[in-house]
Amino acid sequence: MKTGYTEAAGHCLICSGSRAGRDVIVVVLGDSKAGVWRDASALLSWGLWM
Repeated sequence: MKTGYTEAAGHCLICSGSRAGRDVIVVVLGDSKAGVWRDASALLSWGLWM
C-alpha cells in the first residue's frame, strides 16, 4: 500500500489484495482524504469477490 498527495493530483492510494488465486491492484487518484480509503476499499472488494 502506498498513499500520496500533491495539489495537482489530490489524494492518491495504490493497494493490492489476493483471494482464491486472484490478484487485484487498485489505483485511486484525485480523491478526497476520506474518499480515497472508501473508494479503494470498494474497488478492492469488488475485484476480489466478483
